[in-house]
Amino acid sequence: MRNYIVILSLMMGLNVVPVLHATQDNGAADTKKVVRGTLSAEGVPYDVEIKLFEYPPGFGKMHSHWNSLGMGQDGNLYVGVGDHRLDSHLYRYDPRTEVITDLGSVKEALKGKPHSQDQGKIHVPPYQAKDGAVFFATHFGYTYDSTGHMFKYTEEKGIEDLGAMIEQETYYMMIGDDKREKLYLTTVDKSHFVIRDLKTGKWEDKGVFTHKPPFRGVLDEAGNVYMYSYNGKKIGFKNRMSITRYDVEKGTLDTIGVEKNSLWAGVVTLDKKVAYVQSYMTGHMYSFKFENWPNLKPVDLGLIDPEGRWVYAHNFTATLDNKLLVLAGKQGSHKKKAGAMHGIWGYEPETRKKYMIADITEILSNSMGKDMSRHEVYWSNNDTKDKDGWIYIGVHSGGDVDQNPKTEIRLMAIRVRAK
Repeated sequence: MRNYIVILSLMMGLNVVPVLHATQDNGAADTKKVVRGTLSAEGVPYDVEIKLFEYPPGFGKMHSHWNSLGMGQDGNLYVGVGDHRLDSHLYRYDPRTEVITDLGSVKEALKGKPHSQDQGKIHVPPYQAKDGAVFFATHFGYTYDSTGHMFKYTEEKGIEDLGAMIEQETYYMMIGDDKREKLYLTTVDKSHFVIRDLKTGKWEDKGVFTHKPPFRGVLDEAGNVYMYSYNGKKIGFKNRMSITRYDVEKGTLDTIGVEKNSLWAGVVTLDKKVAYVQSYMTGHMYSFKFENWPNLKPVDLGLIDPEGRWVYAHNFTATLDNKLLVLAGKQGSHKKKAGAMHGIWGYEPETRKKYMIADITEILSNSMGKDMSRHEVYWSNNDTKDKDGWIYIGVHSGGDVDQNPKTEIRLMAIRVRAK
């Protein structure tokens, strides 16, 4: 084990110099390396504990997570990771031991079934049912000549294939309903909303509901599902934005138009009455009350960065007490690579105060072994946190300013605390 102290330089016009106290060790036998640190910025009432985990030896060519983190009812984190081409694996992280375990390969579970050669991407958060079984589904990785499959993992049988998706489609969103024991999913190309009953194993296809499928959604206290959608006639981001609700009692899909709120990444308050969402390209935040449906009237909360800069991120998490919303991302446009600053931002709903809590570029560079100010990073989670307040975010890097395509991947855990 080695200890070190890094003084981060003043970057991107910040008025504070964070101080990082970090340790690096070899972790448990199943974890190749862990980089740990605590970041504290002058003038900000919070600090951040951070842990960056490499995946176990034998990880191979798996290099990306896409929205594929889910907390299990057993207290473990389940993560889907793919090679973006032919195969994906399911991993389990135990917060108590900090051990990451490879639970198996999708390719092995399929064993050469038709239209199953391209399973290199898991785009949904794994969901653990009451009986301990973990469900997840695949999205095409590279060739687009594939069909998404639903899978089930149990300790007794490992990963089992539960069959292919309708019309050779693939999966883009999945939300679990604990009370009704159902999974709600959306497909990619034709944007169907489908339901799987976990008790009977039966599927129900509710049909097409949008021309741009969502990959996130939130539930209200009644269990109704809210998703962003685009109700224009052509696929694309320039069409009229809308929000679609699936009414669990009526079994209907209803869509309303909205001006700006696209519900890309969202969190819901503990009472499940208010949603906070952010647009992943800029970190622009909105809130709305479920009780106002169908007249949601989202409240514009502005950019999360206190200086009004864009933040590129695919995640949004509420702390356990719901007093702070946390976002990890890259300051600036997603296309900007040279001079990029990666950080942790916070928003207090009660006071509406915004903070740039910590610059984590340096610790990312220490973990990934390269200058991350030169790289794009993809961040993803689903309000994923454990009972001790650790927030889990999947991190993988893109190409750098020299067009080097090599990708690094880490599981990141952060805990934001008041000083």
